[in-house]
Amino acid sequence: MPNRVHPEELRALQVLQTIEPAKFRTAVNRDRPDIQCLDGTVGVEVTRAIEQAVSALLATDQHSAHRRPHPARLHLGHTVGGPRDAVFPNARWTSGNDMVAAYQRKARLLPGYASFAEQDLFLFMLPEASDVARLRGYLRTVTPVFTVIYMYDQRHCWRLETASNTITRFVVAGRSADSGRHL
Repeated sequence: MPNRVHPEELRALQVLQTIEPAKFRTAVNRDRPDIQCLDGTVGVEVTRAIEQAVSALLATDQHSAHRRPHPARLHLGHTVGGPRDAVFPNARWTSGNDMVAAYQRKARLLPGYASFAEQDLFLFMLPEASDVARLRGYLRTVTPVFTVIYMYDQRHCWRLETASNTITRFVVAGRSADSGRHL
């Protein structure tokens, strides 16, 4: 079965090749996992770490969202689909990320995917540092199945090495991601 082209997976591949060009030199967009290095070294599964309710809001037409009377509105800047504003009712006011649930969901599916020497996870997320801390805390309580977790918020990409629980932040330039800088 041919692979479907998904813009988020292509963007993840572009970000990874920008921040770690040697590691992802032979990487291509495939399926199960979504990004595969042709030499068999690395496989990366790509997913959203955004809560389902928030994701549904992001998928709505931005013009009709402006007409809805909601008490809180968050401008998300340029997301994968273009500029977006998200509307949050007061009862749901959180960061909008559920990174632990995204990790658990993909960890359950991993045994059905092609095997690679290194299995990684790429999470699209809304900008919120406390969510990264929660994920790191969770990883201290389990045996990690992913070697590296990349967390991307359209401006920064964090690389979390699960064995050592160390994190590195990269600044990723614009949507073309033609340059990245390690901080």
